[in-house]
Amino acid sequence: MEDGTAYTGLIKPPKVETLTTAQKAKYDTVWQDDADLVAFSMGSAVKLVLDKPMLVTLTIVRASDAPAFKIYYLPDNADPELAGIDGTESIGGEDVTIAQGGTITATQADTPAVGQTTYTVVVLMDHMSSYLASSTLPVITPAAAAGDDSSTCFINTANFDSNSGSRVGLMIGLMAMVLGFGCIRYYLKRKREIMS
Repeated sequence: MEDGTAYTGLIKPPKVETLTTAQKAKYDTVWQDDADLVAFSMGSAVKLVLDKPMLVTLTIVRASDAPAFKIYYLPDNADPELAGIDGTESIGGEDVTIAQGGTITATQADTPAVGQTTYTVVVLMDHMSSYLASSTLPVITPAAAAGDDSSTCFINTANFDSNSGSRVGLMIGLMAMVLGFGCIRYYLKRKREIMS
């Protein structure tokens, strides 16, 4: 957790949240006007800081004429900031430079319908919390710089579909189980290295 104590609760899978007009009102007008805004959370009700960055792959559907977007972390009592950290990861055998706020790795025009575009976005997450996929804000507070990102967990976490901004599609992945097994394997490997 943020204070350095170990988290012992359940790690919840990703969850899409549809924001009401009143909830959107507390954010920048750029977001209030974004019909394709998608809010999601993962982990737990508290911010879970990760020892190693986690590569998260998102599939997001937006109107083809919608403005550029990024992934934002939503702190409880502070301004939104770009989600994740900068880094490089091997994806499909190729090194991909990943920017804070996410990097689009693929697009499919007119999918799932004419006038919509499906984006595959990767983010190197340094914690689990609440996020938005929305239009790029004009000014944003940068998050803390990355630490050692030499080994990350890969989790294909979510599939977001926003048809006309009102319907949010199915999220896929068994994040809790995959994350749990990956962290256990990492812990046991590190423990063996330290003890030898």
